[in-house]
Amino acid sequence: MEELLGQIAGFKEEYERDVLRLAQELRGRKLPELTEELFSEFERNGNRLHYEAVYFGRRKFLSVFGLVCVMRHGKEDVGKLEEVLLEICREECWALPAHVDRRKPDWRITIDLFASETAQTLAQLVTLLGDELSEPVAERVKREVETRVLAPFMASRAPYSGWERSGNNWNAVCCGNIGSAGLLLLKEGAERRALAERLAHALTFYLKGFGDDGACEEGLGYWAYGLTYFMLFARQLREVYPDMDILAGKKQEAIACFQQKCYFRGGRTVSFSDGSCFEPYSMGLTCSLAYDFDSVRFPEPQYARRLGQDTCWRWVGVYWDWYWTGRFLEAGQAAPRALADCGCEVFPDVQWAVFRGEGGSAAVVKGGHNAESHNHNDVGSFFYLADGEAFLDDLGCGEYTKEYFSDKRYTIFCNRGAGHNIPLIDGGDQCAGKEYRADVFAVPERGTAVIRFEAAYGKPYLRRLERRLHLDEATGELTVTDTALSDREAEFKENLVTRLPAAVAEGQIIICGKRRRAKIVPRGVRGEIVQRTVLHVNHQGEAEPVHVLQWEVEPLEGGVYICTFTVSTEAL
Repeated sequence: MEELLGQIAGFKEEYERDVLRLAQELRGRKLPELTEELFSEFERNGNRLHYEAVYFGRRKFLSVFGLVCVMRHGKEDVGKLEEVLLEICREECWALPAHVDRRKPDWRITIDLFASETAQTLAQLVTLLGDELSEPVAERVKREVETRVLAPFMASRAPYSGWERSGNNWNAVCCGNIGSAGLLLLKEGAERRALAERLAHALTFYLKGFGDDGACEEGLGYWAYGLTYFMLFARQLREVYPDMDILAGKKQEAIACFQQKCYFRGGRTVSFSDGSCFEPYSMGLTCSLAYDFDSVRFPEPQYARRLGQDTCWRWVGVYWDWYWTGRFLEAGQAAPRALADCGCEVFPDVQWAVFRGEGGSAAVVKGGHNAESHNHNDVGSFFYLADGEAFLDDLGCGEYTKEYFSDKRYTIFCNRGAGHNIPLIDGGDQCAGKEYRADVFAVPERGTAVIRFEAAYGKPYLRRLERRLHLDEATGELTVTDTALSDREAEFKENLVTRLPAAVAEGQIIICGKRRRAKIVPRGVRGEIVQRTVLHVNHQGEAEPVHVLQWEVEPLEGGVYICTFTVSTEAL
């Protein structure tokens, strides 16, 4: 597709202009200062945002001047980068306060996501720029990387920390960064080979965190985060030690294709668990994957992450969005392929189904269990899209605070069952834990999912709860039927959430978007449909109104409850 190829080329040209412009803006500025007061704020009240804003502001200087030096190799830029490198080397601790235990005497040497990222960034910049950096600066950088990350990790017995044996993004990010830095800075020999073998083995646990379907239950953002650093190390490893190729395999290809199955018109993405509703994708990572896997498809380039959209200013992402996009364009491979418009994607391991229909309609449904990584109590939930707008929503990630990762997690609206499109039984949410799950998740035909999930509620008297969801691919109409069987009389309520303006009239729900209007028609309603507004604090710490719509289901004889509702849209 020549048009898509041209859009990718246009992305790279815009990216280069933005890098040069931002470097010019920052050239006369000083790095923001990290202080003890900011560091200790997390310990005092659980707030992460203030320290991290300054920390990542410093990484902004590092990544911008690092890339402009690699692009242009100008003396003025290199001089500024040297100032930045020395500032980073003077930081008391490279890890974030939320990941540090200052009761330990050696807390300053803590290897977390960001300490490992800092080490890799410095190691790669020293390698890429070589003699352009002065010898004192280069030696100081190498010494800090060795002292803070490589030496303590290599001196430890495996596992250094729980992340070395985990199946989530922490494994890929930390191991990938340490491995990359080690391959860049360590001399060839037994020590480097041993490190490479240890990390290659550790990353098998990361791969085991995926099923054969390649899905990431943590969400698309965490998929991209972890996979970027897995790919980083895997590529270097294959180049240095051809006998250790951890990139080859059917599962690796399935993982590589996960992103394209989770993107929709308007840039909307699958947001289950702590995912994001609008996750700008990495053009560099996508080009890197497409370079190796012919089955990779590209979301619309307009939704690719622009410079600065990663507020953490991770070097590898900033660099790859320039380097790998350029390399893909220069390779002259087959034209990139766009996303599919209609169809059905099933992820049996995580129990997700994605149904796409005409007019940009889509329904995404999940089963799973309530002890998933970054879990929300949302077994049986779904969301519904039309023409790029979410008429029934999945809120995704809330603000990361100390409370968010405490025993109070499920008092936070976006993590509770009541923050999702699921039934509520006797006013109660679902329960947290792996035993609270879907016992059946099936896709018997294209566009239809069937879930049994009474176990998610932990109520012995709830004998059966089944949800049947069907998206008509030709019309985009969604039909949901919930059937419950209880040993005693219970209050069975349907619960729907949307960010869009909603109104109840004549027993129907009207939800208005910018381009379309949705009509929800429920049957089996007992009493009135009730609407209320809840403030949801999103991942950026911003409060946004969410409209919750509930109605009680009329009981039938024998403890049976049946409710069907349809969702259809029309253009405004």
